[in-house]
Amino acid sequence: MADSRRLVLCVDDERVGLHVRKLLLERSGYRVITAHDGKTGLALFEENPVDAVVLDYAMPGMHGGEVAAQMRAAKPGIPILLLSAYV
Repeated sequence: MADSRRLVLCVDDERVGLHVRKLLLERSGYRVITAHDGKTGLALFEENPVDAVVLDYAMPGMHGGEVAAQMRAAKPGIPILLLSAYV
């Protein structure tokens, strides 16, 4: 039997924050996959039936804006939430 819960992709280079978001989303009934950088996040986004993305903006390499732009070009209807811990 297939799992009918919505799939959320979380992308963040900060492991603690990523882990906390994963736990909170799973407790709320979502399935969650995670990536520690933009490149891995894009690969998971393409390979999985993602329903929504929670994406850190400030990451080394590709920042969240670049990742979001590529995701939006590939699958325009997927909601993307950009986060930042910086003021």
